[in-house]
Parts: sequence; C-alpha cells; structure tokens
Amino acid sequence: MGKSAKNLSLGKLILQLAIGAMLVVAGIWVLANTKSGGDEAVKAIRKIFDDKDVGKIVGVVFGVIELIAGGFLVLEPFVSVLHNYTSLAILAVIAIWVIAIVLIDFCGTGSGGLLSPSISIGDIEETEDFLKWLYQFAGHATIVGALVAIRD
Repeated sequence: MGKSAKNLSLGKLILQLAIGAMLVVAGIWVLANTKSGGDEAVKAIRKIFDDKDVGKIVGVVFGVIELIAGGFLVLEPFVSVLHNYTSLAILAVIAIWVIAIVLIDFCGTGSGGLLSPSISIGDIEETEDFLKWLYQFAGHATIVGALVAIRD
C-alpha cells in the first residue's frame, strides 16, 4: 500500500473511493456517448456553446479529465506516487464543477436556476420549486466539498 493509505481515515478513504468511482463512471458515460451524455456538469458545459461540435469536444475533454481524476482517486491510496497528479486532476474537476454549479444552479442551464423567474419563495408551488433547487444545489456543493476535502 502507498503511504497515503496510512494517512487516510476510514471516512476519508470511503469518500475518496466513492467520489473516484463517480468520476470514473461520469467519464465513461461521456466517452461512450450514451443517451445521458455524461453528468450534469458536462451537460451544462456543453450548453454554453452555440456550436454543437465545440460543445461536444469540450464535453469529451472534461469527460477524460473526470475519468483520469476518478482513476487517480481510486488508485492513490494504494499507489502513493500518484498524489501530485491526483491533486492537479482534482483541481481541474473542482474548477469545472464550480462553473457547472453557476450555470446549473444559478443561471438555470437545465432544470432552472435560482436566478430564473420561476424560483421564488411565495406560495406552495413556488416554495416546492425552491426546495427542489436547494436540494439540487446541496448535492452539487457536496461533490465540490468532498473534492476539496480529499485534496487537502
């Protein structure tokens, strides 16, 4: 086992392996060109480009980054020489996820963002929309928080 496995708590190890597996799957989805086309971050990044080909290329590049970062996260506790590469790959994924959060959760690229007119706190239906938004945002923020915690 690599040095880093000895330094990880059980909780951090589980978190690292889970986030790593999630990123590997997300990268495979993009590269396999499945119906889903990748995770929400890739979909949001693709939507900002008017040129569909450029959006696909950027999506594939991010899918490759996710796949590599995920692989490094899964392997790093057992192969300590990957630590510097893992840290750099995680930083790239964090940057893209932050952009995706802004696009998805605030600008509304996808299911509606906080700044879109449909989400406000008022009657029951609008409050339910806000709660859905808050739940989605919390999930996205959890991914970024986990990546930051693993990188530290």
